[in-house]
Amino acid sequence: MFNRDMEDLEQLNNIVEYIRQSRGLHVEDKEIARSLYHAAWPVNMIQKAFASLKKDPIIQVRELFKEYRLSEEVTVQAIDGLYYLDVYEGEFLSISGQSGSGKSTLLNILGLIDEPTRGDVIIKGVSTARMSDRQKTKHRLNTLSYVFQFFNLLENFTAEENIMFQVRMGGVSKREAKKKAKEILGFLGMESRAKNYPSELSGGQQQRIAIGRAIAKEAPLILADEPTAHLDTHNAEKVIELLRKVNVMFGRTVVLVTHEHSYAKMADRIVYLTDGKLSGIEDRAGASFDWKKFESEVKEEGSKETLSTDDSSVRDVLN
Repeated sequence: MFNRDMEDLEQLNNIVEYIRQSRGLHVEDKEIARSLYHAAWPVNMIQKAFASLKKDPIIQVRELFKEYRLSEEVTVQAIDGLYYLDVYEGEFLSISGQSGSGKSTLLNILGLIDEPTRGDVIIKGVSTARMSDRQKTKHRLNTLSYVFQFFNLLENFTAEENIMFQVRMGGVSKREAKKKAKEILGFLGMESRAKNYPSELSGGQQQRIAIGRAIAKEAPLILADEPTAHLDTHNAEKVIELLRKVNVMFGRTVVLVTHEHSYAKMADRIVYLTDGKLSGIEDRAGASFDWKKFESEVKEEGSKETLSTDDSSVRDVLN
């Protein structure tokens, strides 16, 4: 049994090394998984390898409480003892729970919009409990991007100008900001709407521009508070898929608050809150893949797939 465990560990380390090298070449995770599958590695081993690649925590929550005093007699405990929670760099984390569970309160504390009654949130190794208001403002500017449920676009600015405004805040020239906004609009599939004002866009289109603004800021952490709340199912799914795409392609850490479990399942992990308490954490490493569908697709491709165990790009690393 020991030898078998050591053999599995060696295989796992080899797969992890291959994933690291492939990511360094900007290969998407799904294509990496496809290559590994065709190199005859079992899906459960591939899943373990992806799960083991968590990076350092970008957020650390410690012994957190938040209460609101409504009157001398009435106090609401919005966060009632969140003692330990880490969010890792490059992770897609969802916070799920019913209305009133404390999920938006938690996100506001993570985003330095609200302050805990006691406890600490450490962002990129810096304790926010010890920050002055000026330091918090600087941290929000450099580290955090927000996507709100009400879009919060500038009504008198076009879609392009909304994104340009965010770029210009980073000290970039107008010419460069326009160039970058054009690139982001292309990524969003919104080039044809560049000159439209928010009132001329659908809810889904406005939210995509809001996400584009978050991309433009280049902050490592994106906080999304119920971004699908005012969208129909089709547009809501598009927005969640876009956030996942931003997470994978730009390497941004995304923390999503949602009460829709079908959207929460798109994340690497789901944090469940009930009455202000942590009621569970579901690790869904590799959740960006539908593994059953993935297996079915690559089996159907069969001999049409050019990559095999003879491919040197896989063999050199894995053997």
